[in-house]
Amino acid sequence: MDRSMLHTRLSNWWKTSIVRKRTKLSMLYQNNSLKWSWTGHIMKINVQKWTKDIMAWYPRNGIKQKGRPTKTSEDDLPKLSRRLTRDRHEWKKLREACVEIRPDQ
Repeated sequence: MDRSMLHTRLSNWWKTSIVRKRTKLSMLYQNNSLKWSWTGHIMKINVQKWTKDIMAWYPRNGIKQKGRPTKTSEDDLPKLSRRLTRDRHEWKKLREACVEIRPDQ
């Protein structure tokens, strides 16, 4: 994504650090943005597909582990997000709010 923003190719042999400095994007922002985009895409699916099943899957071996409960990917999403994914405009607002660029990152 960074290289496409600069209209360059891998064959130009630019270091990744140089590309990041020129685009001024952090990896954290990029990863969060892609995560929220993928989540919105998966949440819109009505049919039971393996991608949606995997996202909601919680491994249970019958034995409760000591300590903090394991975190699933659905824990990151508010309950409201299931309804918001149907409306692209509202989902985009939520995604941008959760993935905003911070100067310290």
